[in-house]
Amino acid sequence: MDRLEPAGESGLSLGSTCSGMGDPSDHEDTSSAAATKPAITTPTGESTTSTPALPGTSGRATVPVVVAPMSVRGLRWARGDLPRSVPEPADALPSLLDDPPGRALVASYVPRPDGLGWAGEAIELYGVDRRWRRLSLGDLDLPPAGWAGYDTYGAGALSPDGRWWAGPMLSGFFLVDLRDGDVHVAEPVGRRYGEAGMATFSWSPDSDELVLIMRGGSSRVTLPDLRTTPFPRPATYPRLLADGGWIECPEVRRIVSSCTTYAADSSPRLVREVPADLQGRWHGPFDEVAGSVWFSLARSSYGNHRTDWEVAQTDDSFHVRSRLVLPRGSQINGVLPAFGPTSLGLAALQDRLLLAFLPGTGEIVRVLRTGSLSAVTAQDFWDVSFARDLVTVR
Repeated sequence: MDRLEPAGESGLSLGSTCSGMGDPSDHEDTSSAAATKPAITTPTGESTTSTPALPGTSGRATVPVVVAPMSVRGLRWARGDLPRSVPEPADALPSLLDDPPGRALVASYVPRPDGLGWAGEAIELYGVDRRWRRLSLGDLDLPPAGWAGYDTYGAGALSPDGRWWAGPMLSGFFLVDLRDGDVHVAEPVGRRYGEAGMATFSWSPDSDELVLIMRGGSSRVTLPDLRTTPFPRPATYPRLLADGGWIECPEVRRIVSSCTTYAADSSPRLVREVPADLQGRWHGPFDEVAGSVWFSLARSSYGNHRTDWEVAQTDDSFHVRSRLVLPRGSQINGVLPAFGPTSLGLAALQDRLLLAFLPGTGEIVRVLRTGSLSAVTAQDFWDVSFARDLVTVR
């Protein structure tokens, strides 16, 4: 097994589901800024170019900081292949089961105010043909005991290639093939419904496996037979690789200090040390795509509600490439998975607006208006999932 120190190089990428919170960053405090365009500064306020990282560090202190605006006013709409808004629950849409899209770019969930049971749940999916369709979950013959209750469902997870949509339920999940509308249900094995809680999952890069998480344990699930295999340490939250291996970035006393890559036969293949300046309470990598690793370096569990929140993009050897700060009190107050290797997902939660940070230009752009315009409050639940391989944001 190889071991790489922070200044080493690696051709492998990594990821984790850790959403970081931690120690203060060293950026310039701009919490009182009112600009509508991101500002680019260094910790000293001077322009600079990146220099090689010192041993044991990520080079973060030498990378300019992009400071997000306090308001979303004035931000342009992204160019790409996504719609600008999701359908309303009352909109008339064709049934996905009658007219499967083949592949979908977006899955949107908005709770129905009078919905009870599976009959009251629906997902809207935006196909590669740029048309919305509705998947009414009451038409799927799902087990009644698997429904989790009103306003708890979510948008599930589209596979990266857009062919599959995975929907959660209590103690299990189900899978919809968007080519023909076929439904595959993974029911509880040796458990009653509800005993293991609500299922969550993430996809492998090649869309042929899932990581299934229930009751704090994780397993890998192959498609389309839905065969489940527990990980050697099921309490961890690994990220699958296309070659059948996986990566774990475990927290030890709330600190992520290293990430281990395992081969498909479960043997450890590579250990990479996280640089000291990226370690801290709640710090850690939360997403990976095509050699870009995103670290959350927030100061508290409240995001940027009370303090500024920094996010850093690194290469797969943890050398920092770009830095973004969400100032305290900014309307931009959510950090989401990356849309692709050149854009990070953000959210203005109270405005029900998804955005993207483009590190190549330092720009933040509007991506999608989410949720229902008829919602009683801005905090009404909504959820969106994207097919990462198909989405373009620029």
